[in-house]
Amino acid sequence: MNPRLAALLYFPAGASGGIATVTLTFLATQHGLTIAEGSLFAGAWLLPGCVMFLWAPLVDTTLSARAWYALSVAALAIVVGVLVATPIGRERLPLLIAADFACGVLASLVYISAGAIVARTAWPARRGASGGYAQAGNLAGLGLTGTAGLVLSRVASPLIVGVVVGCAIGTSALALLWVPPEPERRGDLRLGASIRAVLQEVATTFRARDGKLLLIVSLVPVGTGAAGTTLTQAVVASTWGAGEQEVGFVQGVLGSLAQALGAISSGVVADRLPKRALFCVAGLGCAAVSLTMLLLPPTLGAYVACSIAYAFATGASFGAWMGVAMETIGTGAAATKLTLPMSLAMFPLWWAGMLVARVAHDFGPQAMLGVDAVLAVIGVSIIAAASRVIR
Repeated sequence: MNPRLAALLYFPAGASGGIATVTLTFLATQHGLTIAEGSLFAGAWLLPGCVMFLWAPLVDTTLSARAWYALSVAALAIVVGVLVATPIGRERLPLLIAADFACGVLASLVYISAGAIVARTAWPARRGASGGYAQAGNLAGLGLTGTAGLVLSRVASPLIVGVVVGCAIGTSALALLWVPPEPERRGDLRLGASIRAVLQEVATTFRARDGKLLLIVSLVPVGTGAAGTTLTQAVVASTWGAGEQEVGFVQGVLGSLAQALGAISSGVVADRLPKRALFCVAGLGCAAVSLTMLLLPPTLGAYVACSIAYAFATGASFGAWMGVAMETIGTGAAATKLTLPMSLAMFPLWWAGMLVARVAHDFGPQAMLGVDAVLAVIGVSIIAAASRVIR
């Protein structure tokens, strides 16, 4: 499969994340919610991803990955449309968070099935590039859809915005028309035996040194992009003099393009360099940008420049992580083997995002940037130590 097709496959899941982490997160504080309450939208969407390995074996053992992908994208389009069409308010917050959580569940199925398709059909010599393009599509969907949601919310009713966003996500399933057929799976095993075979293959992979290191790389808070999510909130962005238009353009259009470029760049480079080292370098790049933004005067120019640089480093981290994962998992039981570390990787995205949002609320946005940088340094130190210890 051409690596560029991976970007199209991952776009719908990223688009649903853009609605949660950009559109709803920014609009939350404009509609009377606190910073902590606004962070619930990103947290609720990310949480199912932390445990999606629980249902990943179903994709390896039941319907084809293509069928799972088509069904998941269709359902995701409907639920996102309903979520966006519901007006924001504290009295509706439980309903909104529940719908947001459902989006996270469906997005996890899109990630699982898309990952299986990429792992099984990617060109062997371009697996790193395929991983980079996959994350580029994910991140571009996140940023562009988040921006579109902000722009449309200024000129149209929530219902109209919901219909437009839902249709955009639903039509993304047309990418399957250009995806080559998957290799056939064994059909002589019953469901229980198939699941046991999948779990045995997963255990073999993650008992090996590279498998253990992949799990550690996935668990550490490196390259999470947590500060970028918090910087989209209206109250936080105003510290640097950024309003709705600046946030939408920087965190949306420019940010998504920078993230996509970072992911593609690291994915291409990952086919030529040690992938774990590349991941650490990209993660430290995020930390360096956070510290730079902390030390610079809080001006709009600093917000724009540092946000774009942070987005590039975050995209590079995501692309490098995908390269590490694609190199490690192989093609057998691909949905489950890719989803296990992906689930673990979602966990630091979730808790780091909640943590820095709480720090921004209690101690101010500058303190949040410092915490984001410290987390990355700690995470890289853990990876370096594990690489020496695990044999």
